[in-house]
Amino acid sequence: MGSYIAAGVGVVTYSLFGTLAVVENGRLSDKCGEKGDKPGDEQYCSKDDVSNLRTFSLVADIGLGVALVGAAVGTVLLLTGKKEEEKPVAVFPLISPHALGAVSQVRF
Repeated sequence: MGSYIAAGVGVVTYSLFGTLAVVENGRLSDKCGEKGDKPGDEQYCSKDDVSNLRTFSLVADIGLGVALVGAAVGTVLLLTGKKEEEKPVAVFPLISPHALGAVSQVRF
């Protein structure tokens, strides 16, 4: 079950940051990514311009990877009949635009 939860978190992360990356890419296209009408009229984005796009894309890619691995592990465990033990302590990944870490849950 925990593997599918991780897959769900990955899907949500991928969806959120993938959307942010698409929006940021569109913004950059309007600002500095389009070619002009004349040769030599190209506008290029600086590294600072594309830093948010790269961050959003990286986090979306990580979310997709977590989703695929979580779904694969969950499916293998489901098909092989191995059940995950209910553990009193669980740790979940935390990914946001401003933080990267883990959240723990304790059951009594």
